[in-house]
Amino acid sequence: MRRAWCLSALVTASGKVYFSETFGDGWESRWSPSEWKKSDGTQGTWKLSAGKWFGDEKEDQGVQTAEDSRFFGLSAGFDSFSNEGKELIIQYQAKYEKDIECGGGYVKVGPKLSDPASFGDPTPYNIMFGPDKCGYTKRTHLIFNYKGKNVLKKSDLAYKQEGEGTSHVYRLILKPDNTARVEIDGENIYEGSLKEDWELLAPKEIKDPADKKPSDWVDDSMMDDPEDKKPADWVEEKRIVDAKAKKPDDWDDEEDGEWEAPMIDNPDYKGEWTVKRISNPAYKGIWEAKKIANPEFVDDDGLYKFDDFGFIGFDLWQVKGNTIFDNIIITDDAGEADKFLQKWKALSAVEKAKKKEEDDAKAEEAKKAADPKDEEDDDDSEEDGSQYDGEWQKGRKHGYGTYIGTTNLKYEGEWHDGSRHGRGVQEYANGDKYDGWWYNGSLVARGQCSGLGIYYFADGSQYQGAWNHGKYDGAGILYSANGDRERLTYFEGRLMKREVLPPSPPPAVSNKSRPGIFCDPLLSQDRLFAVQPTVLPSNAGDGQLLIKRDCDNYDLSAPPLRMKPRQPHRETLGGHS
Repeated sequence: MRRAWCLSALVTASGKVYFSETFGDGWESRWSPSEWKKSDGTQGTWKLSAGKWFGDEKEDQGVQTAEDSRFFGLSAGFDSFSNEGKELIIQYQAKYEKDIECGGGYVKVGPKLSDPASFGDPTPYNIMFGPDKCGYTKRTHLIFNYKGKNVLKKSDLAYKQEGEGTSHVYRLILKPDNTARVEIDGENIYEGSLKEDWELLAPKEIKDPADKKPSDWVDDSMMDDPEDKKPADWVEEKRIVDAKAKKPDDWDDEEDGEWEAPMIDNPDYKGEWTVKRISNPAYKGIWEAKKIANPEFVDDDGLYKFDDFGFIGFDLWQVKGNTIFDNIIITDDAGEADKFLQKWKALSAVEKAKKKEEDDAKAEEAKKAADPKDEEDDDDSEEDGSQYDGEWQKGRKHGYGTYIGTTNLKYEGEWHDGSRHGRGVQEYANGDKYDGWWYNGSLVARGQCSGLGIYYFADGSQYQGAWNHGKYDGAGILYSANGDRERLTYFEGRLMKREVLPPSPPPAVSNKSRPGIFCDPLLSQDRLFAVQPTVLPSNAGDGQLLIKRDCDNYDLSAPPLRMKPRQPHRETLGGHS
């Protein structure tokens, strides 16, 4: 029988359990869902689930965030108490069924709520604790409220909640000596002082505002060499017009535009000249104002203490949902918290074993997929039971054709040298469909969608945007089945930026003659969102660069780009079934 007590403290032999929840029978009566975001249609819902990996399904059930791209709010109240003079342990279990991409899995604990339905981001709390992630920013939050201000830790705590589908247990121990300890999965990841590691108190010392830097103080350690001069023959032009280039005889100014000679590397280029730097003889070091006692500093030996704890809740935004929370306890008895830790260890052993089985199975599938006869490898043999009806060249699929795999995967569209290339529509067994551009080249794996395309999900949602290597890459718009709309920016399949747009149905987009767009991300980390797109005509087979355009500002509803098609040498295609 799963146990849960919430309304009053349970006295144990050595301490008290102020709150405990395992989401057994009747959990809905103990928890109140928030309606904070209900009016704008972004309020998520909760359901009971053990996830895909569990030991005992009923025993391992927890409460789960049920949708993607939603705000989730859920809280439970208990008898108010103060932690004055005693250790406080807050512990809970979290499992990400899939990578959250951007969002939190933390709890908030604070004073008694007057209206649980309004619980949300503006609601005051005492402590916020747990994992948080968005893109490359990942950390375990530990935030304390002091005199009405939420104060983050000076340095981030380690993030352990990777999206591998297994459970993790989080424990915070807050002590009367104004220290805190954080454990994840029973491992100590932090132990330190609230006074030193949080800016809860004003600093003991400040810079003397009356102390001024002397006017003759020199704090530049290096200076330009006044005797160093730029050589007269120094060449800084990196590129020059090719004087030998001639306008092609078949160039048509009206159709092809005004001809310009191409630029070439300048053989005399020496690089940008810079003056030599030497040590500054007048350098005195970095000046700093002297320190004085801060008149606003007031010590407080009760930083750890809160007069009222009366609720615990989840107030979360998640791009990807399906997070399961379970085995929550607030107590001053480490032994009671350890009982839940032991439950987690038993479940974790099962999850890791089942994860290994799944990983091994995926590895075996990948091995089989590498076989030339696999349907995704675009091999021309139909001995595996797949079918192809279309054009051929030199014994390989080339031109236009329809391919039906053994798993009901269907592709109808253009082929090049045995691979999907150009515009095509691929339908999947689960009801999803991709309508867009494909490219077969050295930078793209065979038979993967790249360029602009529309992915239709079986639930009625659709994504219109840019792709590369079969992943979201660049800008796009996600239209949900319920009318919601979001602008998303991806980098190699990872969501980097998100903007909620006013609800709107997807526009009718005709991209039958639209060139593919491939966004090559620049290497500079501070230019992560800058992309250098390359626009290719639908029949480009050699990766010729033709037009550059900003993918983030690319209008999917704009008229298709028009360019003079190349006329490649090709032999006559014949039907083959």
